[in-house]
Amino acid sequence: MNRINKILVSTIVAILLLSTVAFANPVNLELNGNIKGLDLQVNNARTYVSGESLDQLGLNIATSNNGDAGSQIIVSNDNVTLLFIAGSNVVKVNKAELTIDAAAFIDKNVAYIPLRFVLETLGHEITWDAKNRRILANMQDGIINQSDEPSTVISMAPSVSEIIFALGAGDKLVGRTKFCDYPLDVTNVASIGSMFTPDIEQMVNIYPDIIIAQTHFKEEVLDKLNEAGIKTSTNATPQSLEEMYSAVTDIGRLINRNFEARAIVSSMRSKVQRAEYVLRGVTHLPTVYYVVGTGEWGEWTATKNTYLADVIAIAGGDNIAARHEPEANWSFTLEKLVDANPQLIFGSQFNKDKMMDGEQYSSIVAVKNNNFVAVNENIFERPSPRLINEGLKILLEMFHPELVYNLGF
Repeated sequence: MNRINKILVSTIVAILLLSTVAFANPVNLELNGNIKGLDLQVNNARTYVSGESLDQLGLNIATSNNGDAGSQIIVSNDNVTLLFIAGSNVVKVNKAELTIDAAAFIDKNVAYIPLRFVLETLGHEITWDAKNRRILANMQDGIINQSDEPSTVISMAPSVSEIIFALGAGDKLVGRTKFCDYPLDVTNVASIGSMFTPDIEQMVNIYPDIIIAQTHFKEEVLDKLNEAGIKTSTNATPQSLEEMYSAVTDIGRLINRNFEARAIVSSMRSKVQRAEYVLRGVTHLPTVYYVVGTGEWGEWTATKNTYLADVIAIAGGDNIAARHEPEANWSFTLEKLVDANPQLIFGSQFNKDKMMDGEQYSSIVAVKNNNFVAVNENIFERPSPRLINEGLKILLEMFHPELVYNLGF
């Protein structure tokens, strides 16, 4: 492992995972400049705070079932309720249900909650002061609510619909594109056509409080909706993983699901950090290639500076497409693909059939060895929480199956 990678791993361990070594001696929390003495435990390289200390964070706690495994642990203040199940990775933040990589637990009748998740959900940014052995938590995003929360929303992209449901606000959706198909409940919502040619008359008749779209929204469609007096929000389609995180918080703000959005982003970041920690000693990375499109439409893949390229790298894959500066995001060439000769290819069943039958791909090692894994392309091509919550683990199972059990989610 080179020096840069060693520094990166050290940073992940010390700052992001707040390791066991860091907490071998007493540690303080500095919350917005004020020192707090907390009862902390480290379990599986994650830092937990006892329920008895939560009053110092302005939180209340209640447990059920006399503190047994499976007990409900309810953490709350006037604005948010977090429901943990002891021993479970599932947590509810208000109405939003999500998974985390650090399950709450009970030790000697005392409940312990993942500290970083709680603080980031409340809006704090967390760093580690190694010199003073101190966790620094500073309020960065204190948005609680807004006066004009929308009751009805039309989503103009599958990833937007997935994020809205992940935020626990699926009941707000009154319109969606015909491509919005996850979760299954979204198919019960009225379809307003495609992302590119929606039924404007139907949208005006529905007259939602807000329409949330991304950059594929045509200017003439936007003009007609503005003329009708319908509020619209059009944001750039995320390209990087960081932009995907921002999309979640932006949509959370638009529909007044700020705590839920911060919780989802915190859980995704923690899963990414867990994967990086699990892979910290790995030196061999399989050469891989993801197929977005192939054949007569050209070669399309997860090129450099795309969210999927970010996740492939996090999962320990050597993405051959990320070695080149693309002419355009997601665009690649047959010559570069054949020359790179990846060991493993993955993509939809449709693209697998095309590539495995294509003579032009027959010299590629992955094709010759039938090492093409068919996956649900929507998990990998939509910038939504599923990319981390499901996709990251799928990739690790493909690239480094011997390490999957260490993920914890």
